[in-house]
Amino acid sequence: MAKVIRDTKAIIVDEATMAHKTVFEAIDRTLQDIMGVKKPMGGIPTLLSGDFRQILPVVKNGTRANIVNASLKQSDLWTNIFVKKPNNKYEGLSDWRFRISFSSLLLRIGDGRLPYIEVPDTILIPEELGTCVENLEELKERVYPDLNLNGKHPDWLAERAIVSPLNFNVNKLNNWLMTDFPGQEKLYKSIDTTVDEDDAVKYPTEFLNSIELSGMPSHLLKVKVGCPIMILRSLEPPKTINGTRCVVTRLHNNLIEAMITFGAYKGQTVLIPIISLMPSDSELPFAFRRLQFPLLYHVTELYSLLVWKVSACLV
Repeated sequence: MAKVIRDTKAIIVDEATMAHKTVFEAIDRTLQDIMGVKKPMGGIPTLLSGDFRQILPVVKNGTRANIVNASLKQSDLWTNIFVKKPNNKYEGLSDWRFRISFSSLLLRIGDGRLPYIEVPDTILIPEELGTCVENLEELKERVYPDLNLNGKHPDWLAERAIVSPLNFNVNKLNNWLMTDFPGQEKLYKSIDTTVDEDDAVKYPTEFLNSIELSGMPSHLLKVKVGCPIMILRSLEPPKTINGTRCVVTRLHNNLIEAMITFGAYKGQTVLIPIISLMPSDSELPFAFRRLQFPLLYHVTELYSLLVWKVSACLV
């Protein structure tokens, strides 16, 4: 690896604003040691791409000051960074019914050029992007009209989603929307156990069942044929990996059949088994396993994707 680094002509880092400043400081010291040069990044030209107005480093339970302090701008390396802003502006495509693109909207929000309803909590979405709704029921009807009828068409489901910034809201909305989804549901319960047998007395099964963690399926999975799901583990790379979106086609006691709805393998059938899952990043004082299907509902998702079609927003 050191030899590969010595032969490197340039380094490109995308979404650099998401990384903690200590990551770049560690890389800087490592490259200096490998290259034997006391220059920033070991003298290797490095391009950092990103926008501080979009995504900052994630500091768990951190305050605004902790997040700002974790930013690359607070590092000693920032004095050696030359900032270059692109000259071209993103424009909406002529064949879209919206006159501005999502990227253009982000720039307008970052520049403070959108009006506020209640400063600074609510931003008024421009009319060209759609209209605002007053409650969740109206939001559901705007994004998923006639769900009991249209929900039978995979392509219709694949082109829409409600986005939310919090896992709690994602799970709440997913469970709520699944009740209106057409078809007979099948209930799957997980088997939760502690890794250390001594912890079994301290943490009963009922408590383990109630744990909800990011990247982990729930203890109770209510699945229906035709419902959209997302696979959480790489089962058969590159066909089925973490993040693969599917639609359920058949339900069995210990197996779920699904059809891929995105990517190069769109239309192919995959088999999802029950597997043993352990949280990769947890603040729990103990370790536990969950025997469950590695999937989540996919009618609502975290606000981590570029959503190019906005039909409604909740005030």
